[in-house]
Amino acid sequence: MTFDYAASTADAVELLNEFGQTVTLTRTVAGGYDPVTGVTTPDVTQTQAVRAVVLPYKDGDYLEGTVNAGDRRALIAPNVQWAPDAATRLTEASGTVWQLENVTPLAPAGTTVLYKAHATK
Repeated sequence: MTFDYAASTADAVELLNEFGQTVTLTRTVAGGYDPVTGVTTPDVTQTQAVRAVVLPYKDGDYLEGTVNAGDRRALIAPNVQWAPDAATRLTEASGTVWQLENVTPLAPAGTTVLYKAHATK
C-alpha cells in the first residue's frame, strides 16, 4: 500500500493557512573570497514570508531538560523558498523574534510535510 504524502503536505499547508500566521524567516548567508579574482562578496541577508504556528510546550516537556521556560515549538509550512535551519530567525506578526534550533523536516518518504523547530528568544 502506498501512502500519498503530497496530500498530507496539502493538508498541513491548509491547516497552517487557517490556524497559523504569516511569519518572516530571516537568515544571513556568508559572503566569500575568490582567490582567482581577488573579489570578496559581502554577506547577504535573505528573508521570506511563510505560514507557521508558534506554540508553547506542554509542562511535561520541561522535565526533559532541553526546554526552558518561555521556549516555543514552531511548525512551519513546507512551501518555502529555502529550508529553515539553526541560523534562521523567525519573526511573528507581533514583532516577537525567535531563534530557531533543532529544525527538523517532517519528511516521510522524502516528502516534506512541514518543518518542526525549537524556538528560543
